Amino acid sequence: MHFHHEPVTPDTCRDSHLSPKRSGLAAVPLLSQLVILIAAKDPSTPAADRARNPPPVAIWPSARDNRSMENAADAANPFRPGTMVVTTLANPREKFWGAILSLSAEGLSLRGIELASFEDLVALVKDGEPFSLGVVFFPMHRVERMELDLPDGNIPSLSQRFTAKTGLDPVTLLRASSTVDAAKERG
Repeated sequence: MHFHHEPVTPDTCRDSHLSPKRSGLAAVPLLSQLVILIAAKDPSTPAADRARNPPPVAIWPSARDNRSMENAADAANPFRPGTMVVTTLANPREKFWGAILSLSAEGLSLRGIELASFEDLVALVKDGEPFSLGVVFFPMHRVERMELDLPDGNIPSLSQRFTAKTGLDPVTLLRASSTVDAAKERG
């Protein structure tokens, strides 16, 4: 079996030797995004012509393909700015808890604390002591794992533990530009 190696598009199908009527092309939807054109042998075409011009086979995306790719990706992306996460880093191995400021191919910007300091932060907030939250950038080659700060069965998330112990929403606290803003929100 011989294949036509030139790309076949709807425009090239209009050429005389590639017209759907002459070549017996049939369009078949595949996975609702691709169209495969399969050439069938046309009994009215002499064998010598079929040997010189083998039937074309081509794959190209349909007109609907990837129309709203960015919107679909945004809707499916749970790691948006403001989302509470626990991030595991490599070289050196560290864990951070905080709110995403930005996430890109270059890296992750986060406002939060090292996970080892979580209980200390809770104690400072409960006692009304001043504290500072780090705004850090981690290059992507250091980000080993990032997971949403969610409860696991009966085990509360870090955010839920923080709220239970301090009475404050950590998202609000981590979005505040300073501890003064956080103290004002606390009342």
